[in-house]
Amino acid sequence: MTFTKGNKALLKHEENGKKLYLFENQSKGNWKFIDELKLIDYDIFDTPDTTGNIRKGIKFKFLSTSGNPASLDDTTFVQSKNINIPETTERVGLVLSRVGQGYFRKQLIDRWNGKCAVSGCSISKILIASHIVPWSEANDKERLDVDNGILLSPTLDALFDKHLISFKDDAL
Repeated sequence: MTFTKGNKALLKHEENGKKLYLFENQSKGNWKFIDELKLIDYDIFDTPDTTGNIRKGIKFKFLSTSGNPASLDDTTFVQSKNINIPETTERVGLVLSRVGQGYFRKQLIDRWNGKCAVSGCSISKILIASHIVPWSEANDKERLDVDNGILLSPTLDALFDKHLISFKDDAL
């Protein structure tokens, strides 16, 4: 998953002056307003896709802005004629995959001897191959270049990805 389309809209909702509202679908065309939300954080994690291959997932964390969300048994509904209920819940689509991510991760695990470059954590299944020049901004060579990467534990990776921490080249 990437921060494009809906994910980008959620991530940048305050910056774009947009409000987030949570509704619960009660029945065709009947929606119940639950609350207004604010994005407070997100996590990037490894998760299997529909074919069992590991991919990155995004888990958004929201906070109620009202402090008083509607209860689930509240019977206030919003009737809308403009909301299109889909006929199906699945579709086949074109997916852009990050080719070489597994190779890149293996190279970083070898370089850092299977340990987080900062904390020394050696639980390999949680370690994240983090790009210094982000994938979205890198060229093909940089995307697979082990010198453009650092092996980090999930917490440190999240901080690094959000530019809340950085590292000196000679400190690692």
